[in-house]
Amino acid sequence: MILQGAIKTPEFDRARQKIGLQPRPVPPIYEPEPFADAVLHCCERPIRELPVGWGAQKLLWGQQLSPHAGDLVLLRTGWKEQHTHELKPTDSPDNLFLTLPGDPGAHGRFDGRSRGTAAWTWLRLHRRLIGGGVGLGTIGLLAGLEGRFLPRNGTSQSWHYSS
Repeated sequence: MILQGAIKTPEFDRARQKIGLQPRPVPPIYEPEPFADAVLHCCERPIRELPVGWGAQKLLWGQQLSPHAGDLVLLRTGWKEQHTHELKPTDSPDNLFLTLPGDPGAHGRFDGRSRGTAAWTWLRLHRRLIGGGVGLGTIGLLAGLEGRFLPRNGTSQSWHYSS
């Protein structure tokens, strides 16, 4: 199951709304490409659960640690983060029952606020590569330290009492 964060798609310009304000995704906002990469990865190598983006990971951890605290955070910040202060007529065209003419593409209009990569997801998908790098780095560090702590002149460096 892919748990998605906020994706910068045209749905926020084409969705029906009745509050009179322009809807937007709750930050952090990501480009669509990291989500497409995650879907492709999960199709090729199934994963039980993959949060895509840091926002989705925070929500998952919050629900696991304290669902009530997560609800309180969303209550305080969720409403004001779901829309901009730009006005949008409530009778503007939408795609609820019919498609709108034209191809809107895959990218929405929040270019200045969106992230091109989801680093957290990349780290989750490449755990073996990272683990191998850490292991090789540790081996290299230990190999570089070898010989620095050997006894000098054939005598032990441990504490002993002379009699």
